[in-house]
Amino acid sequence: STTAQSLDEQNGIYLATHLHKAFDRGLISFSSEGKLLFSKNLDPDARKALGIPTTAALPFLPERTKEYLTWHRSHFGFS
Repeated sequence: STTAQSLDEQNGIYLATHLHKAFDRGLISFSSEGKLLFSKNLDPDARKALGIPTTAALPFLPERTKEYLTWHRSHFGFS
């Protein structure tokens, strides 16, 4: 990311450590509506072992956060 993107308060979401690592590795992402998405590379048994709930969602997403999530989904191949 650019310096401006790194400093943008809307370029980030608060997640538990294990979810944050999964997000950074492209194993999970979020839709523009905040719905949790799973990568095809995340084995269902691994998801269960990590305790990642299938119904998790982010309750509120500012517009710029949605733009960053669009990039994240594209970068990691979420369709």
